[in-house]
Amino acid sequence: MELGKPSLRPARGARLLPLAAVTAAMVAATAGCGDSAERKYTVPSSLCGIHVRAATLTPLLPPGKHVSVKPGTPVPDAITTCEVAVDK
Repeated sequence: MELGKPSLRPARGARLLPLAAVTAAMVAATAGCGDSAERKYTVPSSLCGIHVRAATLTPLLPPGKHVSVKPGTPVPDAITTCEVAVDK
């Protein structure tokens, strides 16, 4: 990069910030989930049509009785969401 010319690349920290925020949110969401409660449902093998290994998904789901997976499209033709809920 030449002196006097601005760089169009984001700073290294700016690129890592979204990843850190997602990781922190996932840790916070699972922080209260210990092994003291029992998981009575079967971990889904797919989420809204996308195959997910149980070993990958299991640490993210809390104990409970039932799990439900519901696809959604809050903005037609633009965004697709997948809601996963576990009830106690």
